[in-house]
Order: sequence, then structure tokens, then C-alpha cells
Amino acid sequence: MSEQTDTEVTDVETGDSEVIDDADTFPAHVVRDLREKNGRYRTRAHDAEQRADTAETRATELAQRLHTALVEQTGRLQDSSDLPFSAEHLDDTEALVAALDALLEAKPHLKSRKVAGNAGFGVQGEESQQVTLESILQQYV
Repeated sequence: MSEQTDTEVTDVETGDSEVIDDADTFPAHVVRDLREKNGRYRTRAHDAEQRADTAETRATELAQRLHTALVEQTGRLQDSSDLPFSAEHLDDTEALVAALDALLEAKPHLKSRKVAGNAGFGVQGEESQQVTLESILQQYV
């Protein structure tokens, strides 16, 4: 059946030799079970890493959307994407306002524009009266 054999192992660096009894090795089914178990752990770790990467990507995307919404809420920029993303702006409104001030000072053409005065729409002057035959005849009297 199975014979117990001794294996001699020599340490390359020191030159010492040591005898290892084969009875100290694990049976094949134990090794197989350990490998399967470790494989499951590696798979779970890999899945957890993927979920963490996905969550991190989602958090970054949501932070950028929040930043854009905060910049739009101020109403100071024509295009809210003109101010680069900074995580500091999410927590500190003073930092956001300071960044907007600095950007608008450096690039005033990015400021939002509001229509003022007469843009050619709506009621202009007095309301006109309805044209009737009587009103036309009164002009000639």
C-alpha cells in the first residue's frame, strides 16, 4: 500500500540538510479542500473589490453632480461646468463663493447674463384699441 519514505532537504544557503518525514504531508483531499476554500475566498475578495470600485465611481459621479447643482444654484455662471470640480466646494460654501469670485475675476465673460430692458417682446406702449368703422370715421371728422 503506502510506504513511508524519508526525504532529505538541503538548505542551499547554509548547506545544512534536514530529513523530512513524508507522514507530515497532507492528504490530497485536504489539500483539494483547502484550495477550493481559498478559491472561494479569492472570488469573494475579487467581487468585493469590484463592488467597492463601483461604489467609488458612483460616489464620484454623485459628488460631481452635487457640485454642478451647487454652482447652478448660485446663478453666477452661464455654464455651471466652467468651474472645475473640487471636493472642498461641497462642504464649504465660502470656498465655493471664493472660487466663483476668482473665476469671474479672471474670466468675466463666463458670468451669467440676464435680459434687461426692452427685448422686443410683450406689450409695448399703450394697448391698441379695437379697429371699428366708427373709429375710422372719427379720424376724418
